[in-house]
Amino acid sequence: MSKKSNYIVRIALIVALSSALIIVPMHIAEVVPSEKRGQLVSFNKLNIVIGISLAFFTNYLILKWKNSDVVWAASLGLGKWNWRWT
Repeated sequence: MSKKSNYIVRIALIVALSSALIIVPMHIAEVVPSEKRGQLVSFNKLNIVIGISLAFFTNYLILKWKNSDVVWAASLGLGKWNWRWT
């Protein structure tokens, strides 16, 4: 995959995810009864925060293990794919 196509795909993903972060709470606000609306919108935002946190800590662990002597980390080739996590 070339750098140009990589940037195009990243921009498309950013647009898709950003629109999903806006559309889902709007859909919940339109469809769900008012007594459950706040609970479901809050649950949606909590899941977003948990997902971002998991991605951050996963990237941190990969970066930490890339130069270690752990056998399974070396077999995954973490040192070879270092450019993705720096």
